[in-house]
Amino acid sequence: MDNAIHVLEQWSASVGLVMNYAKTEMMVFHKANDSSAIPDQHISTSNGFIKQVPCFKYLGIWLDPTLSFKNHFKKVESKVAFSIGRVDRLKRKINNQTFNLLLNCYVLSNIDYCLSVWAVHAESEYEGLQRRIDNLINSYYRPLTAKRKFKQQRTCINSKYKEILKSFSKDTTDLWEICNMHSVIERINYYILLETHKTLYAKSSPAMMKDWFKIHETVRQTRNSRKLQVPVHKSQTFKKSFKYRAIELWNNAVSDGDVVCDEYIPFKSNVSKFVMKHRKVEFVYFK
Repeated sequence: MDNAIHVLEQWSASVGLVMNYAKTEMMVFHKANDSSAIPDQHISTSNGFIKQVPCFKYLGIWLDPTLSFKNHFKKVESKVAFSIGRVDRLKRKINNQTFNLLLNCYVLSNIDYCLSVWAVHAESEYEGLQRRIDNLINSYYRPLTAKRKFKQQRTCINSKYKEILKSFSKDTTDLWEICNMHSVIERINYYILLETHKTLYAKSSPAMMKDWFKIHETVRQTRNSRKLQVPVHKSQTFKKSFKYRAIELWNNAVSDGDVVCDEYIPFKSNVSKFVMKHRKVEFVYFK
């Protein structure tokens, strides 16, 4: 590695470029249980050393040596908590449309960035993140629900208000519908399926990613003709990867029926309904 850096320095000097090693860091990627990984090493240069770091930010994503994305997940939780606090201060001064706009633009946008890449954690780890979002929605819509439903019965608002709170505390999917949003798990599945469709059908998708997905060959054309081949794996880490989750979700979408299609726009609409399939059928709507 030192020799490679020395050759790079010589080439940079020959074309009039200067390497800024003060802004250069190094990371060694390895498996989580790889005992052969070197814990700490440095690369020597003509102007000092390039030190190894445990994590660094690249294109908005915090990377770590094992690609567990735990550091990035903590950053997302911090940003979401900060954004929720800002919206919470304004919730008493804004209407429903403005609240939904702020929720989608300033809270959920922090989660959506590269979600299909860094969301490799167990579903239980997203419960805390979802709980914070649900608490914000509940704190805004619960008082409005009681006031609007019992607008003409002002004398019994206090007694009925508790019943409304109990009904909303059991299931928040009706409030997700009002806010026109997906839950965190639904968003993960939604973006993974969209990225898979782009990889399979878009002409500009990288060739390396297209090689990940191979259509299962069948003798005759059936509904399952669009299914992808599931690769053989031996570790639980591979099950968390984008490749494996994309294949599993895609095959489930194919088995579901009329979800998968060649056109991207209709596919987005079908996927949105597919990821919400297990929601409550009846929703509460406000005008």
